[in-house]
Amino acid sequence: MEFLAPEDSIFLAYLRALAILGIVLGHVGGFWFFKPYSSYLFVIVSFFFFLSGAVSFYSFKRARNIFVYYKKRIIKLIVPYYMLCILCLLVYISLNKELPYFNLFKFLAWLQIRPSDNMMPFPVGQIWFLHSLFFIILFSPLYFYLVDNDSIVLYFILAFCFSLTILVLYMKHLCHYFIIFHNHLYKSLAYSYFYILGILYFMPYSKIRSNIYLIIAIVVNLTLIIYMLLFLKVNPDIDAHNFPPDVYYFLVSTFSLSVVLLFQNRIYKLFNHINIIDKILKFFHRHTYSIYLLHTFSIYIVERVFGLVNPIHKTIGYGLKKFLLVLILTCIMSIPFTYIADCVSKYLIAFKIKKNSSYG
Repeated sequence: MEFLAPEDSIFLAYLRALAILGIVLGHVGGFWFFKPYSSYLFVIVSFFFFLSGAVSFYSFKRARNIFVYYKKRIIKLIVPYYMLCILCLLVYISLNKELPYFNLFKFLAWLQIRPSDNMMPFPVGQIWFLHSLFFIILFSPLYFYLVDNDSIVLYFILAFCFSLTILVLYMKHLCHYFIIFHNHLYKSLAYSYFYILGILYFMPYSKIRSNIYLIIAIVVNLTLIIYMLLFLKVNPDIDAHNFPPDVYYFLVSTFSLSVVLLFQNRIYKLFNHINIIDKILKFFHRHTYSIYLLHTFSIYIVERVFGLVNPIHKTIGYGLKKFLLVLILTCIMSIPFTYIADCVSKYLIAFKIKKNSSYG
């Protein structure tokens, strides 16, 4: 079977749409509005790695070979990113009336999805996700091979990724040992945990896909979370655990993900039977990547044009107003952004495949 079941595909689309809404809400102020409780929105990031693993497995299965898989996945990842870089460059020039200073090191950093923060006219901290996902994609064919040939090894890799997060809880500097040619690979290794879970959970005839396993996961993770809070006295604020991600962040993320998956059928039926919600969520799913890249630019515009910047008394009304303005503006920009990115990506994929086939 080279395609997700229709119900799974639609559910993952709904989950992706809800996740991007959560990210926009968080960056507008939701992550910090009511700490430490609001900080738990940060677990949404792990959902994206889980979703990517689920869909990439079937993308790999449909590809003619590993090179075609790499072409499609990497081109679709980097084309929108480079479009964002062009947007940043244009905004920088319009504000400063000059080109930013470039040298070879900075240019290569931009190409490697490591843009220099001091050259960005507005925050693009979310780019770290693309950088981490890029390296996960490079290793993903190994995971797909192990699914079919030696799943035990894949579970060992899963355990290794989780073990790293335990060490990082007590030795945060450990993540710096995973820097290769200025690329921070710890996050790629750690978040492979959720990527692999996505593969294992939605692969055909999954062995871990049952309510019993989900309930066990919920109970075990919740027990460990409570133990860490009461006896290890860890900081309950997730913001203190997600950069770099440690075991507390992973436990909370796995618990949240397990709860969502336990209610998958109910979530699917609820949204699928309400036509307007179904259409709205499918729109956000269609433009998730564009919204992810552009929403901080929208925040920048809303803050400069409407003056919604750090008021003395932040209220729910202020937060909702800012959230809606940012969301509307981002949605408007995302439509042409997605269209252009899709056209360029399809052209590059088709061009490269045809070029290769002419030598075959």
